[in-house]
Amino acid sequence: MARPGENRPEATTQPGQYGRAAIDHVLATEHWHGWEEMLSWLRASGNNDPELNPDEMRGIRQDAERAWEMGLPFSNDAQQLKSTLNQARRDRG
Repeated sequence: MARPGENRPEATTQPGQYGRAAIDHVLATEHWHGWEEMLSWLRASGNNDPELNPDEMRGIRQDAERAWEMGLPFSNDAQQLKSTLNQARRDRG
């Protein structure tokens, strides 16, 4: 029986960081209608997703939570979402 997180790809970024492929994967899991839906999935299922390593999932979740709190617009466009998440990361100081 597989344990959660088993057979996940190794982290290739710093802890809490993620790349475009991780964002593409999150967006491909469902057509999200806003931060709340995406965050609900990240909190409930993100830890068990075999395509995301724990650091990527945590980084996306933390930046998405911050973006939602800041009232930044949500987008299903990967490039725009990455830009928004990066802005939330920069501004969370």
